[in-house]
Amino acid sequence: MYINRIDAGKILLEEILKRGLATSLSFVFAIPRGGIEVAYPIAEGIGKRIVPVVVHKIPSSINEEFAIGAISVLEILLLMNMQGTKAKIIF
Repeated sequence: MYINRIDAGKILLEEILKRGLATSLSFVFAIPRGGIEVAYPIAEGIGKRIVPVVVHKIPSSINEEFAIGAISVLEILLLMNMQGTKAKIIF
């Protein structure tokens, strides 16, 4: 468990740095309502800016709280598999 979203971002930053992924990032996408707080320590730690992305959740027909995907105003569609582990981005 994380103390809060900032703590989660710091832990994620450590993983990004450990795996050498920071150099391949031009900016950090973040979804408002929680994602900005997670993205802040990451963006600050790698010296990149945060780009907020507003999306609309596509709920599952079985459970509205479970998202099977999301669509943004940029017309980017993100679909998850039923285990929520893999994503497919469709432009």
